[in-house]
Amino acid sequence: MSARVLLYWDYELGFGYAGAESRRIAEQEALATDRLLDFLQARGVPATFAVVGACAMLDGPPHHNRSQVARMAEQGHEVASHGWQHERFSALAPDRVEGILRRSRFALEQATGNPVVSFAGPWNSPQRWLARGAFALGEKRRHGALRTDIPVLLRCLRRAGYRTARVYYQPTHLQVLRRMGWRSDYRGPDVLHRNGLTLLRSDFPQGFDVPSVRAFQARISAGRIGVVWGHPWRLLTDSPEAWRFFEPMMDRLCRARDVGQLKFATPRDFDSEAARKPRQRISRSDTFASPPTV
Repeated sequence: MSARVLLYWDYELGFGYAGAESRRIAEQEALATDRLLDFLQARGVPATFAVVGACAMLDGPPHHNRSQVARMAEQGHEVASHGWQHERFSALAPDRVEGILRRSRFALEQATGNPVVSFAGPWNSPQRWLARGAFALGEKRRHGALRTDIPVLLRCLRRAGYRTARVYYQPTHLQVLRRMGWRSDYRGPDVLHRNGLTLLRSDFPQGFDVPSVRAFQARISAGRIGVVWGHPWRLLTDSPEAWRFFEPMMDRLCRARDVGQLKFATPRDFDSEAARKPRQRISRSDTFASPPTV
């Protein structure tokens, strides 16, 4: 069986940052995303852009770029929700979480003309899932009371009309053992089905440098699913998400694809209900319609 690779890009245009830093990041993100879209199109690679809903409201640089969001969909990429203004969902009450999910989905559907069925949490939050041994002690220590955990988020997503979600969690006992020097590749499920949603677990190192390449090689050899993610603006930085790491990694993955060792996929491909339905177009509006209030 061929391995499958999901390539997520968290597109935020500076939301979640403040002041001059926010503007700088937004400007870098727009430039990097244009280059990234050209790069992916030339190689025939589908990706998932997890977009902050406010970015799609209108065309008003640097923090709003509706036309660039529309281009993502026009080139065949999946556009997923990444919140409304890059909120930390674990700190929010469930009713507010659901309102944000609905507002973001509405804005993205208006911009792209496509149904939005997928979600990726800003800050990879929430991370607590008690039933799977993930207590998210670090998240609680850094950010205070956790009002929404993964099970609560899943209920909110389902009520708001979503079908898939990228989730991040690590069992606490494994985190403790790793800090003590124990080395192990956690082999929990790559895909879970809960509350009518398909969950894609993100457990790769962030970025595209040596640790990520090694993780991908292991997944390809085992015929498993790999979920990798980055930020377009960081392609222009000297970080593990830089172009100098991304291009060689993609060259390797494309060679593996060309010999049948892997397939590139998007979250919608893993949702049987969504996959059975014909892709229904949503009437786009040239002017931004008012989204549901949060």
